[in-house]
Parts: sequence; C-alpha cells; structure tokens
Amino acid sequence: MTNIIEKAGSVKVQEGYNIRVGEMEKLFEISKSDIWAALSLAFNYGYLKGTRAAKAQQKKERMKDHE
Repeated sequence: MTNIIEKAGSVKVQEGYNIRVGEMEKLFEISKSDIWAALSLAFNYGYLKGTRAAKAQQKKERMKDHE
C-alpha cells in the first residue's frame, strides 16, 4: 500500500479529471463536514468525472474519424 500512496503523490492528472476547490467544498458540505465521508464522496465524484471526460474524448475522436 505504501508504494501506491507514494505513486499517488506524483501522478500527473489531466485537467478534466481534477476536482476543483469549489467542487471539494460542495462535497464536504454534502457530507455534513465528515472528512471521511467527504473523501469517499470525492473519490466517487472524481471517478465519475474522469469517466465523463474519457467518454467525451472518445466521442470527439469518433466525430473526427467521420469527417
């Protein structure tokens, strides 16, 4: 687990996958200021946001292929 934690600190994340401060504040508010719930919610939110960004990129590439 230590190796994963160390690697997580050096990962370069694409812009579409980052959680912004305002988003994190909203997640913290939704979690009723429970830091652990907020972290879990942030993970799920980031995963869904990343999935959306990946699908958008795939759609963009498909549209480009059909030009």
